[in-house]
Amino acid sequence: MPAGGRLRWRAAIAMVALAWLPEALAAVAEQLPKILSTLTTAYEVHHLAVSESRRGYPVRLRATVLVYDPLWGMLFMGPAPAHLT
Repeated sequence: MPAGGRLRWRAAIAMVALAWLPEALAAVAEQLPKILSTLTTAYEVHHLAVSESRRGYPVRLRATVLVYDPLWGMLFMGPAPAHLT
C-alpha cells in the first residue's frame, strides 16, 4: 500500500475513534460518583429535599454552642461570632 493510502486509512480510523469517544466518556461519567458540594448554612441543610438528603452531602457549619446536654441529647447553636467567619 502506498504511503498516501496508509495515511488515509489511519485518518479514517482516527475519525471513527473520535466519533465514538464522546459516547464512551459519557458512559464512564455516569458510573462515577457525583461530587457533592459542602453545605455551609443551616438553611441549606434544612431545605434539602428528602431524596437529596439521602445522597449524604457533607456539612460544615460554623456556630456557637449555646446549650449542650448529652443526657437529653440536646444541642442548641447560634450564629458564629463575626470574628470567626
